[in-house]
Amino acid sequence: MDLPVGCNSFARLCELRVILEELRNQQSPSLPPSGGREAISIECGLRYTVSQTVKAFQKTLDQLLTIAENENPANEKLIYREAIEVIEAVDGDRGEFLMIRCNVLSRLISLYEEEENWGAAEWQLQKLNSIRRHGRTDAVADASSKLAECSQKLTAKLGQVLSDINIAIENPLQVDPDTPFPPLLRALWAGYDEVTRILCKKPAALEGRDMLRQNALMVAAAIGKVHLLDPAFRRNPSLLTDRDVLHRHALFHAAHNGDYEAFMTLVRAGANLTDRDASGRSILRIAAASGAARIVEYLLMQGVSPNDDILRDSSALHDAASRGSWTVCRLLLSKGAFANDRLPVDGVPGCYKTPSEVAKHNNFPDIASMIEEAASHPMNDSAHPINDIGHQEYGQAHDPHHVDETQLTHTASATHNHDENANAPIDGDWLYEFIPGDFFNHPHAIPSPLNASVNALVQDVEGQE
Repeated sequence: MDLPVGCNSFARLCELRVILEELRNQQSPSLPPSGGREAISIECGLRYTVSQTVKAFQKTLDQLLTIAENENPANEKLIYREAIEVIEAVDGDRGEFLMIRCNVLSRLISLYEEEENWGAAEWQLQKLNSIRRHGRTDAVADASSKLAECSQKLTAKLGQVLSDINIAIENPLQVDPDTPFPPLLRALWAGYDEVTRILCKKPAALEGRDMLRQNALMVAAAIGKVHLLDPAFRRNPSLLTDRDVLHRHALFHAAHNGDYEAFMTLVRAGANLTDRDASGRSILRIAAASGAARIVEYLLMQGVSPNDDILRDSSALHDAASRGSWTVCRLLLSKGAFANDRLPVDGVPGCYKTPSEVAKHNNFPDIASMIEEAASHPMNDSAHPINDIGHQEYGQAHDPHHVDETQLTHTASATHNHDENANAPIDGDWLYEFIPGDFFNHPHAIPSPLNASVNALVQDVEGQE
């Protein structure tokens, strides 16, 4: 029986791959070191054997690719696919066959483009783009442009496939039949920064929405890549204000990601700090839950109340305590977060806990101790007369000081290191131990009745020193 065209060459190529793999195992630096003349001789012998095997591999590969060039498109594709699989296995991160890899990928891509198989073409283009993205070769300078173009052509096909398989997509999920998976959002999620820069130059690309109604700016904020869309997103103000299916705009996603620079870029562009999502959750709560200390600090200094849980389903302090975010808990307490508030836990009916109980439950005893200490002071006592509803609206914004985020979250069973640098001098009194050092240098955000009480407390402490 006649073997398929190129079968012998491919079989030999695979055999050479195995030999190379075994030879390199025996060269492995994980083996115990050895010395002496015999060891040097062995090392030289292995190195020579590997080099000759690589030459044999190269020669066999050239023969296989020559066969492919003279075949019909179907066989040519098959040979290229098999060849690239073996080359990648042999080459790994060494870079010995990068030029050949690029050439084979380019030929394979051309064949897929001719038959308008945009999904397969994009797959191979992603490999080609990855080689260039990691600075391994300049042989495919237009890989990002071709990938961007291919992604756009593939988008229409994806909508048709969804229609053909007749999947019922129901609310709250939403889908645009023409562009169910916008290419700009796909490029962002995949980490193709150059492709993203190319696509966002077209205003229409910024209009795309995925099934969660997320636009490109929301996705960029979620992954800390807002700078890739700047300044393009500024030409379309609706990108800042649009909401996804859970009623969250880009600033919510930036707060969850915790990237301070991305967050501030959106704030400077006009994003609203006081908006809430469909569940009533504030941006402060989202930032506190993710341990984003600098963002929490900024929001508090802009006058956002630490007790802004209007639906009383949890609080920023509860969220931070549950995740072991020491610095965030301290910032919230320094601005009057209620330390003794009993609120629902994890949506369980009838299960109410204070922030310190939440911290204990999650095995953060040092945070629990800090919160319990704070609960004995008027500004953190929800039952104290100075904390009636009329005194919970903050009215004055401040310039934030900077928090060192070297240690924002505790691991389970961890005990906090009180040498942590967070711009807070450590002293015997809880106010100076737990409140940022320059906090009292700013006019306090709370109106005068609470302000007077806090200042009197501080004056009493200073008078005792």
